[in-house]
Amino acid sequence: MGSNFHAVFYVLAIALVLFETCTANPLPLPQPGSQCIVGYCPKYFANFPPRGRRAPSPTIEFKTNAQRLAGGIPLNPPIFRMKNAPLWNRSPAPASPPQPRASPDSARISTIERCGVVALRDDNDKLVGYVGSNAPDSAYIRVQEDLSDAVTVCFTTRVGRVRARNVPFFLASEWELRRAFPLLGLVQGVHNNDTNIGPQSTHYLIFGGVELPGTPPLTPAVTLNNSLSNFTSVERGVETSVWSVNTETGNMIAQWTNEDGSQPDTYIYSFRGILYATGDPEALLSFFQGEATHLTMKFIET
Repeated sequence: MGSNFHAVFYVLAIALVLFETCTANPLPLPQPGSQCIVGYCPKYFANFPPRGRRAPSPTIEFKTNAQRLAGGIPLNPPIFRMKNAPLWNRSPAPASPPQPRASPDSARISTIERCGVVALRDDNDKLVGYVGSNAPDSAYIRVQEDLSDAVTVCFTTRVGRVRARNVPFFLASEWELRRAFPLLGLVQGVHNNDTNIGPQSTHYLIFGGVELPGTPPLTPAVTLNNSLSNFTSVERGVETSVWSVNTETGNMIAQWTNEDGSQPDTYIYSFRGILYATGDPEALLSFFQGEATHLTMKFIET
């Protein structure tokens, strides 16, 4: 009992000493203004708010640029409203070099018209004559020995192109039927039952004038009015874009297209002064009983 009383007495005595010590020298509490806590004064304690209440939040009044101009204060900074814009400043991408644009003049294909006569030579390279302008009986185009009787033909090709392939030939004013049949073409032969030529076939073609618009290159024959049908009143298949010319050498060939789209070798012959084409020279010679003459063509520009 006595020991417990002494213990309680000592505890009360220590508590009384501590109370008097704290009352005599109290620890400074933070006060409004520039105060520090227990001698430690970081920057964010420089303006410690009064105990028990918060410092009021500053009120920022938004002003439009018009109001700022009226009040003489700087304008608002610009706001860039970009969709999905990044939060950092992106370095500008290098400018791409300007792409050249094709001008209308460069996009347009330059062409040139070439006109001349067609010379005809035999297998001995002897000049036999020219594709003639006269059309006896208003049907056939014949071989003419004199240059003055040659018909002028014209075709169009690209500038700088050496080979003009499968182009139409336009007959000039010397051709007596130019107004009705201005294109030089190949016409289905009178004795042919179709428009095909080739090996072991006696079918042949005849040089003649053809009406516009003619036929596209490398396509089977179509029925168009022509100088032969005009004379015989029998419809015939024709092709007009059959001529190919080397503009440097003048060498010239014809290319016929069969009904199945095949292109057989096409040979030029004359028989009694009339110009023919065939796919089988031996068959043609047999049909004409050996009197036909094989010819090569050469374009001579005038």
